[in-house]
Amino acid sequence: GEISNILVSGQVTAASENSINRPVAGIALYNKENGIVCNCTSALDITVADSMPVYVGGIVYHNIGTIDYCRYTGNMKLTASSGDILAGGIVYKNENTGTVSFCETIGKIEGIVGNSMDVDDTVSSLAVDNTVTIGGIAAYTNAGEIKQCRMTGKISLTGNCYNGYWRVGGIIGSSLATHYWDCCFNGDIESNVTMVSPSSGFYYVAGLSGDNVSDTVERCYVSGTILDCGAELFFTPRWLFGKNADNTIDCYYPSGSLEPSMDVPEGGCMAVSLASMAAKSTFSGFDFTNDWTMGDSYPIQIVFSHYYAGVTDDSSQQPDVDEDQIDGITDEEYIQQHLAFALSSEYQLRMDSRFAKILDNALYTEGAQAAEIIYDILNTTDEMMKFQSLSIFKNPYEAVLTELMFSASNESSYSLESQ
Repeated sequence: GEISNILVSGQVTAASENSINRPVAGIALYNKENGIVCNCTSALDITVADSMPVYVGGIVYHNIGTIDYCRYTGNMKLTASSGDILAGGIVYKNENTGTVSFCETIGKIEGIVGNSMDVDDTVSSLAVDNTVTIGGIAAYTNAGEIKQCRMTGKISLTGNCYNGYWRVGGIIGSSLATHYWDCCFNGDIESNVTMVSPSSGFYYVAGLSGDNVSDTVERCYVSGTILDCGAELFFTPRWLFGKNADNTIDCYYPSGSLEPSMDVPEGGCMAVSLASMAAKSTFSGFDFTNDWTMGDSYPIQIVFSHYYAGVTDDSSQQPDVDEDQIDGITDEEYIQQHLAFALSSEYQLRMDSRFAKILDNALYTEGAQAAEIIYDILNTTDEMMKFQSLSIFKNPYEAVLTELMFSASNESSYSLESQ
């Protein structure tokens, strides 16, 4: 059968009953062989709080059929006080003949293990092993294929647990003998979990696949952020793969503090500067005629090029929202979120990436000068508030660049600092 052209929104709250696990999915629990789920969007906010394992797929729970052109744009809040968290932005489990193509996750997956950080825990409540398997596209894959998918949302882990078994990836949480190609991770992974006994368990967190075995990976890259706030963890995150980089061709990651994988591969994985990610010539092997196009700071799959900041330009496909709200929050709340972000440690890295193309190429002298000025002055709340267009954009970088272009096109006496 086929499910197509569906948009769902609203809220789903689930819990197990009588020790029975109850999986959750935005569109369908099972997509069997020869089944098709096509052109569907889930904007559901999914909340699951339980002591039993938590299984969630943003679109489909278990897939051995075909999932094409689907998007998850909602928020998941998943709490497992003494069990496991297993969730994928598009699908929880993709295996055998299952294929996932042209799909993206722009929502947030929040996993809370053990008890919340604001709860006074007892030793007994922490004496549990938590397995966390989360992927921006799929939590778990066994064979199957993933083609031209991207993650631009956020994966966040908080809480306390005795020890952990972590499999977290920007594309796949745990992958076995899976072929995926032309995928990218442009989002965020943040782990801030307190572990009582970190010497046991394992910790595989990476931009593409967390726990990867015998995969074939072609023409993928990572440009997002991976923040590890748990100093006691005895494994560190990796840019591309939590384990080894086997059968990898033309994959790219930012040069810097993280290694690409547990072993440092001699070929197939290339470290490049964020600035160079704005140039086609950096990505050897990428097909910029049929599969990819160049965005402001990094490549974008052509299939997603009609989206603006992760939101389709066809308003008929979006859920109705209040005109005074953006993503379900008021303009004032939206601005405050970005003011807080502007003061965070992550701000400089993101602005470096956003302005890389202008500063590196300096195609327009006025634009390059304006970029340097704006970069210098935007590190204070007062200056950020002066940009009047901020509240109408989905992210602050588009607003900043718009102001930059206005300033470059006006008279030379125009001053950003006077706005």
